[in-house]
Amino acid sequence: MSNQEQLPKQALESNEEIQAKVLPLLKRSERWIYKIQERINRDPSRTSFGMIVTKLFGEPFVRFLTKHRWHINHIEKLTSVKPQSGVLVISNHRSFFDMFYIMTMIRNITTFGNPCSFAVRSPFFYDHPLGLIINFMMAGSCMWPPIFRDERRHILNPLMLKQVSRLIGEKKVSFGLHPEGARQKNMNPFELAKPRKGVGQIIADAPDDVVIIPMFLHGLTNSISHELKQKFAKVDYDSQVHFYVGDAMLAKDLKHLPAEEISVFIMSKIQNLADEAKEVYLQKHPEQVGQILNHKSI
Repeated sequence: MSNQEQLPKQALESNEEIQAKVLPLLKRSERWIYKIQERINRDPSRTSFGMIVTKLFGEPFVRFLTKHRWHINHIEKLTSVKPQSGVLVISNHRSFFDMFYIMTMIRNITTFGNPCSFAVRSPFFYDHPLGLIINFMMAGSCMWPPIFRDERRHILNPLMLKQVSRLIGEKKVSFGLHPEGARQKNMNPFELAKPRKGVGQIIADAPDDVVIIPMFLHGLTNSISHELKQKFAKVDYDSQVHFYVGDAMLAKDLKHLPAEEISVFIMSKIQNLADEAKEVYLQKHPEQVGQILNHKSI
């Protein structure tokens, strides 16, 4: 398929049809966890369940750790959004905790964000009991659907994208996506990876009135112990969690583009926010100019 061809928009398969294709391909260790999470996310009562669990456990924990460190750039671009359908929040991916923090922040300053979901890697969260417990207790099972990374990904991940389309189309969920796919481990936080086409396909298949919000997040680590220490440390630029919010747009305004080009376009919006964050960073750390501009480790 050429880059100029748009994958055809097809009617959503029924949930039963999707599960009939997915379950035979799952390993035994995955199947029982997947069934539990699929059942929770299929049931309309999941909305209340997820809100209760996140309000009792996940959100208070994230707020306790980081709310005093939040620095939200262009906050008005979030608070002015009044979605009539689902919302896609699309951001870079640096930390394990990116979407936990983003969704908690959104729910604290806007009138949307509940219910919310965000895709998560299948290893650990969908093949280990501890992953199930963390998803259940910290996220109200919002980490759905799983994204597979082994040789089955070419068959299973398109089916997972259909699950996303169902969430934002039928249940009007606020859904978090990382167009880079995997977490980026390079030391330059302002250098983004090439986007995956799946994000563009989700937007192409989404209802016209789905709102898309690009974001760039900077300042988080992958260490819970470090985040705990920051709770009691002096708050300055380097300890803050910086949220950069881009202009919201509607899915219908991007559907004239092929899926791959939609992904590239959205990524360019996130890169613009990263460049803005980089400019501020270099003003604070002029000694890093050469390394950042040469895309070297910082």
